[in-house]
Amino acid sequence: MINLAHVDVTRTLWYQEGKEQGILFGKEVGKLEGKLEGKLEGKLEGKQEASQTLILRLLTKRFGKLTKAMHKKIASLSLAQLEQLTDDFLTLTSLADLKNWLLHNAKS
Repeated sequence: MINLAHVDVTRTLWYQEGKEQGILFGKEVGKLEGKLEGKLEGKLEGKQEASQTLILRLLTKRFGKLTKAMHKKIASLSLAQLEQLTDDFLTLTSLADLKNWLLHNAKS
């Protein structure tokens, strides 16, 4: 019987190759996860920008030029808030309605 208690397994070719393969696999998985996360973030940012552009165009067409404060508040809206403002757009009949909506729904 061979006593391997004193053998450093980490110095074996088998161990070194396995470790290298594990590192390469980890890098590939990390790259894929990074790409997917980047794509998702990009899609969400694009959707938010498109929603902002759309609601600003609609509001400007309906009420004329908006104040810088209104632009700033609309720019601070989350995607869900922008979608809600778009849904509520037809119920807004004046700039006062818009100011009130932003007062109750936008961050300061």
